[in-house]
Amino acid sequence: MNAKEARTVLRGHRAGQQQDARLQKALRHADQDNALKREFQQQTEFDNRMINLVESLPLPEGLLDRMKSLEAEPAKRRLDWRAALKQPPVLAGLIGLVVMVGILIYFWMDRMQNFPGREALFRMISTTQEMSGAELDPLITEAGKVGDWFLLKYGFEDFNVPPEFAAMKTVGSRIFKQDNFPVAQIAVERDRDLGPFPESGLLFFIFRADDFGVKLPSNRWYVFTQEDWVAAVHAEDKTCFMVAVRGTREQMDDFLKQLAKQTPAKQDQP
Repeated sequence: MNAKEARTVLRGHRAGQQQDARLQKALRHADQDNALKREFQQQTEFDNRMINLVESLPLPEGLLDRMKSLEAEPAKRRLDWRAALKQPPVLAGLIGLVVMVGILIYFWMDRMQNFPGREALFRMISTTQEMSGAELDPLITEAGKVGDWFLLKYGFEDFNVPPEFAAMKTVGSRIFKQDNFPVAQIAVERDRDLGPFPESGLLFFIFRADDFGVKLPSNRWYVFTQEDWVAAVHAEDKTCFMVAVRGTREQMDDFLKQLAKQTPAKQDQP
């Protein structure tokens, strides 16, 4: 088991779960990797804080007695839910349920971001921090038409832009190497009508999924954040397309929904 596999296993583990052979192997690997061991300790501490938070919620006095009395009432008598909801014990139970649902949603969103190959995509986005803009070759055209340019200039064949992004105007493009594998990068002149990023341009990344160990179901967007950046990645066949911009997850979700609504109308145009 390598560090990447151990990190994936440890991130999927939660406090209280049974330790199988795969988890035990990952734990042994973490004992020899200080960075991985620190990440797992932080994750465990967070899980324990959440568990302690839920367990610390006090049950109001008389809640159990009240619940038993409801069960003991004759079957013919219907429970007045409106009256029950006004009872403090029931309200407290509902609040506890809401807290639990919120925690489950948090864990679900965390797992949605922890897909294989995520670290490689983080490093792709990090390259933008060091760019001055001079690295890009000026290229004014539509994003969906850049494939021939990449093929003729760099021999890059694995070019695929989703249809909802194909009509966007490009301002520059380049090929760079990460881990000795090619990545196509396109800077886009954002259409102001698409909102919700008022001051940020978009960056596209196209690359082969197998080169960076990215494993995603087809026809589904995965949205994740890195510092002040938000990105959405989409896999089709063996090629991945990623759009990145400075913003929030909520802005990216709105952006993708707006694109989905506009794409059918654009395709119907002659």
